[in-house]
Amino acid sequence: MKNRFATILENLRLFLSILLVFLLVFEKYIHLPAILAVLGRMHPLILHFPITLAAVGGLGLLIPAKTELANWARRMEFWSITASITALTALFGLFLSREGGYDEATLNWHKYSAAALTLGAGYLAWRFGKGKVPRWDWGLRILVLTLICGHQGGVLTHGSNFLLEPIRPSVAATPMVVNVQQAEMFRDAVRPILEKKCFSCHNPNKTKGDLLMTTLEGIKKGGENGAIFTPFRPDSSQMIQMALLPEADDRHMPPQGKPQLTAEELKVLHFWIKKGADFGAKVSAFLPNDTLDAWVKSIPTAAAALPKISAASPKTIEGLKSNFCNIRPIAQGSPYLEVVVFNHQDYQAEVFKKLQKISKNIYRLEASGAPVTDKELKSITGLSNLRELGLGKTKITGKNLTQLRELKHLQILKLHGNQLKAKDIEPLLGSSSIQALYLWGNPLPEKDLQKLRKKASKMQLDIGTPPDTAVLQLNKPVAEKPLAYFQTALNWS
Repeated sequence: MKNRFATILENLRLFLSILLVFLLVFEKYIHLPAILAVLGRMHPLILHFPITLAAVGGLGLLIPAKTELANWARRMEFWSITASITALTALFGLFLSREGGYDEATLNWHKYSAAALTLGAGYLAWRFGKGKVPRWDWGLRILVLTLICGHQGGVLTHGSNFLLEPIRPSVAATPMVVNVQQAEMFRDAVRPILEKKCFSCHNPNKTKGDLLMTTLEGIKKGGENGAIFTPFRPDSSQMIQMALLPEADDRHMPPQGKPQLTAEELKVLHFWIKKGADFGAKVSAFLPNDTLDAWVKSIPTAAAALPKISAASPKTIEGLKSNFCNIRPIAQGSPYLEVVVFNHQDYQAEVFKKLQKISKNIYRLEASGAPVTDKELKSITGLSNLRELGLGKTKITGKNLTQLRELKHLQILKLHGNQLKAKDIEPLLGSSSIQALYLWGNPLPEKDLQKLRKKASKMQLDIGTPPDTAVLQLNKPVAEKPLAYFQTALNWS
């Protein structure tokens, strides 16, 4: 004869199992009151109990009956408790799923495997209650159902690659070498941040808050609370506002316990929105500035693919530095260097000859704004490893520019703000290495620019933004009589 406790357990198991199956069948007609929505959010708090009990019970059925664990796994009370807790957890999960934002196929696998686990545990409770021992393979079935249910729940929460990511990282997890001059603001600076900090909750498998961030359409559309950003207004954008809330706040994003945005990442997102949230804007359109300068230093750049060379002597580098010449590595630990020559009262043209001592290490030479003349170009061509050269707003006339073609690795050449003519620039267009040529601020007529563009082929010519000369018709001014502060007379007596 069953004891009272066993009877209560059996009735509870039957009630919860029937309720679960009923709600699964008529799920689309469910309209949750607020209290059940709260219970749904308790699903993550209790889901470990049924997983542990089912796994232990399944294992107990696979080992010899003489062990203590096996004895526990062969009792009706054990399986009644397991079935009841599994059903209760599945019910809470069903309530939580009504909030939406989950991949339907994965969610169905999770729901129905949980229901099958509940019914399986209930069947074992019934069998042991009748004094009948089920076949050993029921232990294996319970373990398989537990693994399927637990794995699909993990996919819903963390994404499909979460389990195997440490040994099989996604393609996106592998840092790509970025050419800063060809980099796009969203694709190369913003999206990687969203990928690391937002995609786990806003992907095709789990669109939390009805927000999908893995596609451009999803990001532009926003979620259940509307657009997540307002172009040119970062401080009014949800993306920034939610990131700045206290981490304990339920509205804070990313949620507490998830990897948080760093200060540098938040600055990049803020800067992107402030500049209009343009999905196709080039990074080079905004350089140089402190925000993107920090980002550039944090990414694997094209310099990472450079040939290995020995570092220059620190003593030599220090000897070349001066009030108008600064030298620093292009990245931490890199033997390649960036040299910046300023317009300073101590400026000496011989600096470019002296730089020959570290010529193989100089990746970038920025001399824009310095009083460089045509005579110094010969010395500059001796910097054989040079990839980027800035000669904007200098005193060069253009007659010796052809010499720069001797720089076989030069990729970016800045000649903006000079007095160059088309005939001075044309010889450079035949270079096989130069990828981008900055020409804005030079007196080049439109017909010459068209000719240069035609000859430039795949070379990028940056001629700046043409001025807005449109004349707008304004309405005639209308004088209006201002309203008086007081519309009626006042009695001061």
